[in-house]
Parts: sequence; C-alpha cells; structure tokens
Amino acid sequence: MSSQALQYEIETEYGLDAYLAIARAQTNHTHKRLAVGYLTTGFLFALAFLYVFVVGMDNLFRVLPWLIVFGLFAFVILTTGWHLDRTVAKRLWKKNHKYVSNVSYRFFSDHLEADNPKDMSLTYENIFALRETDGFFLLYSSENAVNALAKNGFKKGNPDSFRTFLQTATKKEWEVFS
Repeated sequence: MSSQALQYEIETEYGLDAYLAIARAQTNHTHKRLAVGYLTTGFLFALAFLYVFVVGMDNLFRVLPWLIVFGLFAFVILTTGWHLDRTVAKRLWKKNHKYVSNVSYRFFSDHLEADNPKDMSLTYENIFALRETDGFFLLYSSENAVNALAKNGFKKGNPDSFRTFLQTATKKEWEVFS
C-alpha cells in the first residue's frame, strides 16, 4: 500500500459485461482484419449458395445437400463476423473468469495499484493506451494487457474528474467506443 494520498478508488466486477467492453475496444483495433475475413468468407459462401441454387434449379433434390451446407456455413460465418465482439468477449470470459472476479483499483498521484488476482503496481508512464466505452474505462499496459474500470464502481472520485486526471497523468488521449 502506498503512503501517498489516494486520488481515486474503483471496484470492478469482471463479469461478461466487462469482457464485452474489452472485446469491443479490441475488435475496433486488432480484430478488424479478422472481422473483415469473417464477413468476406461468409459472403463467398452466400455466393456459392446462390450459384448452386441457380445451377441446380432443374434438379433441386440433387443439389439440396449442397444448398444446406453452403447456407449454414454462410449463416454461421456471417453472424460470427457480425457479432465478433460478443464472440471474443465470451472467449475472454471463459478463459479468465476463474482467475479474476472483483478487482479494487487505487490511483495515486504517480501510480496505480490493484489487488486481484495478484497485487499490481503500475506507473502512469507504462500505460500504453486509454480507451473508454459506455460503462468502462480501459487501461492498457500493453497492446493485449487491459484493465477494465467500471464507471459505476467509483468508491472515491467520479468518472469525469478521473478521465481528466488520467489523461493528464499519462499524457495520452482517450479513444471512445460505444
């Protein structure tokens, strides 16, 4: 525990909503190509479905299995690509929910501390990026290491002054995602 004066304290429950916020910010950056790949592949399967349908009009029963296969693949791939953030959130939650549940973050003038799953201390110079969603502030200590801070979890301070405090402390701009 630091001897400095506590500036902000935030409690975050790492439920599916926290991982969805992380995934939405991630899909807007690192997973854009993956989403485009899903949508492109789904579109190609949809075209194959239409081709088989048009070519097989004279003998529909012969091509019906192919229509079902291409149609199902197109549907699954398009819906996965369309809701990629939810898919990523569910994967993150399944992977991490056993290890992280509630985290208490404490912000001081020159660093932050967290207490779960293990004690963490991080200086503001080591924050890689600041991102914000409707319900969370996301602090990245690297491109893939993120801490979600619930806006409704403030025990000390408030979201508006916290946003300004962290932007000044890190010298980074907030990227906002809805």
